[in-house]
Amino acid sequence: MNETISSILAAEKQAEEMIEQAAEAAKETVYNAEQTADKLKKAAAEEIKTRRAENVKAIAAKSDEVYAAEIMSGEAKAEELKKAVSGKIDACADEVVKEIIG
Repeated sequence: MNETISSILAAEKQAEEMIEQAAEAAKETVYNAEQTADKLKKAAAEEIKTRRAENVKAIAAKSDEVYAAEIMSGEAKAEELKKAVSGKIDACADEVVKEIIG
């Protein structure tokens, strides 16, 4: 009978130790999962930050291209207009002078 009681007590002690070990393993697993989640969150934030900077840079470059093209187009149109009216300016000036002087 003592042997049976000792066996039961030993089994209970072993069960308690197994429960403690399982609880510790669970705590460690949760801790590791939290650490991994934090690392992934930080990595994702850095990736987003990097991509955003790249996108801003690309958009700025495209904007500069469009701006330069618009300036060139405007200058070309101004030059065409200048050529178109260059012969007419003197005649118009003479007309204005005649209108003023009489």
